Amino acid sequence: LRPDQPLGPGETYSRATPNAWGALGGDEALGLVFIPTGNSPPDYYGGMRSPAMDRFTTSVVALDVATGRLRWSFQTVHHDLWDYDLAAQPVSVDLPGPGGATPALLVPTKLGQIFVLDRRPGQPIDRVIEKPVPQGGVPGERTSPTQPFTTGFPSLGGPRLTERDMWGITPLDQMLCRITFRKAKYEGPFTPVGTRDTIMYPGTAGGINWGSVTIDRERGLMVVNALRFSNLGRLIALLA
Repeated sequence: LRPDQPLGPGETYSRATPNAWGALGGDEALGLVFIPTGNSPPDYYGGMRSPAMDRFTTSVVALDVATGRLRWSFQTVHHDLWDYDLAAQPVSVDLPGPGGATPALLVPTKLGQIFVLDRRPGQPIDRVIEKPVPQGGVPGERTSPTQPFTTGFPSLGGPRLTERDMWGITPLDQMLCRITFRKAKYEGPFTPVGTRDTIMYPGTAGGINWGSVTIDRERGLMVVNALRFSNLGRLIALLA
């Protein structure tokens, strides 16, 4: 399907494709709009997703403003099963360097990561590596063996949770939280949700969410509002 042509007779748009509901970014000089995308529904199960759907899940997608055509895309989570959609606006900033300023794009994520891309080709300026992540899940599901991590900015998502991190207003509250932590499945970031209670940390609210980041260009500072918030989730099988 060409973006500059309407649907033909009998053609339909694909359902359950990744959505774009966050604030968009743009570069007028390059003629690009930067679109942060979410994941295909349902958020926590992707066994039915096609490779075409997974291609643009939880990504920043750069489209040509004049034609609507794809220029480039960069994925921050492979086969997203945690609702880690890009809610934050991608932020354009020119980074100074020995050879002059580089037109960069900051991509904040719910994991508390900030990917730094060259906004012309969409390639990382700060090196991105693939790290092994927990595997498992439920029948019919698949999980990506690795996930992308930036090696530039430090993560704002915080360290892995431990039992001693559990907090309560009273000792009894803290004890109940510790019991819940011990009973739940938690293997660090990207623990796949299963049929028992599973801790997702950071949770669906972030990390870095709708507020994105803001840049003080005169002082070379970035201001970030980051959360350290977890979710408890579980998949339930429905009878046909």
